[in-house]
Amino acid sequence: MAEQISRTATLRSGPKAHDIAGPPHWTVLIVDDEPEVHEVTRMVLSNAQFCGSGIEIHSAYSTAEAKNLLAEKPDMALVLLDVVMETDDAGLELCRYVREDLHNDDVQIVLRTGQPGQAPEHDVILQYAINGYFLKTEITSQKLHSVLISSLRAYDRMRRLRRFGRTHEASRPGKHPNITIERLRRAIENDDLTLTAQPQVELDEGAVVGIELLPCWQTDNQSIPLAALIAIADRSGLTAPLSDWVLSRACALSRAWRSLGVERLRVAVNASPVQLHRGNLFASVAHSLSINDLTPEHLELEVTESAFMENLQTGGDTLRRLKALGIGIAVDNFGMGTASLSQLKRFQPDRLKIDPSLVQRATEDTHSGAVTRAIIALAHTLGIVVVAEGVGTQDQLDFLRWEGCEIAQGAYFSPPIPVAHIPTLLAAPDSKVQ
Repeated sequence: MAEQISRTATLRSGPKAHDIAGPPHWTVLIVDDEPEVHEVTRMVLSNAQFCGSGIEIHSAYSTAEAKNLLAEKPDMALVLLDVVMETDDAGLELCRYVREDLHNDDVQIVLRTGQPGQAPEHDVILQYAINGYFLKTEITSQKLHSVLISSLRAYDRMRRLRRFGRTHEASRPGKHPNITIERLRRAIENDDLTLTAQPQVELDEGAVVGIELLPCWQTDNQSIPLAALIAIADRSGLTAPLSDWVLSRACALSRAWRSLGVERLRVAVNASPVQLHRGNLFASVAHSLSINDLTPEHLELEVTESAFMENLQTGGDTLRRLKALGIGIAVDNFGMGTASLSQLKRFQPDRLKIDPSLVQRATEDTHSGAVTRAIIALAHTLGIVVVAEGVGTQDQLDFLRWEGCEIAQGAYFSPPIPVAHIPTLLAAPDSKVQ
């Protein structure tokens, strides 16, 4: 068992291990008014490691002590939290304090309760931004290790995402010395960009049911990678104009495909955080639909998990208005952030897109397979459709079909292709996936 835990703990997600060194230790806080709970937890986790770093455990026997420790140590990775302490809902009050007063969305909060009647699981996961809920009677040594590793992995992913954002080696300016902000601005204004398309395939019938559209820029006889294009736009304040251009062109293409008799094809585009925070995204979407004579169900907006969380925490008005209009909302890169069950339940997005890094390791890495399986089960419990992104092999496809994933996209079906090829693809008699 120790060897198995050690192997699990060394698995890495996101950027490669050498991109960001792990911390000297992972900080864990036990909050419980029973001293024996602290003793047992410390004993079980005494030799645990994750990504080569050990565990530093702190103890608090009341919410007051816990608040002081959390304020002093903003890098706390995991809180193992009792519900009933000095009051029947002391743990729930601490959870609210962490999320709303400290504005700490990274720390993983796992409730452990010996009195489930005081805080029923169904009610708690809907009302509080927790990351796990367990009865003390069901937590074995193995279960506690699993909770620890999965929680630290989720915390680590968020830490990496916040530090890296969308930065990538290929997007650094030195890789494309001739690219300037003004050239990109002119390309957007003069409609000199193009779009590439990646088909989304319904796995039961094998039919193409959606197309994800992404911007592409060919300049100086070179193709600028998508990551570089987005990075340049982010640095230069051109994210919103670029996103608006993609939205406008996507609606125009959808209209053209409808004229060829393709009625049920859904077109998906990415909505950037900048667009979500502007006040006119709803108006831009409504205008693009109107001038192209499209109904809302023809369009889907993809929002990264981190942007989705941030939007909901600031009110979520833009996403709610778009969803009420009938626009499909997909949470992209799911599994790389810390969206809670309660937030998904409250908003109920139309689709969860599993991050490609999980999909591509699902059949080779036990943890990635387990996370992918859990995401599919979670989505189905909430009535949300699952889209697997980055499918590249038959084994991955078989795994997804077995787990009940509805839709997939990736190189196994088709690499990104010029949008001009889409009508031919849809008209081909062998366009279904076997």
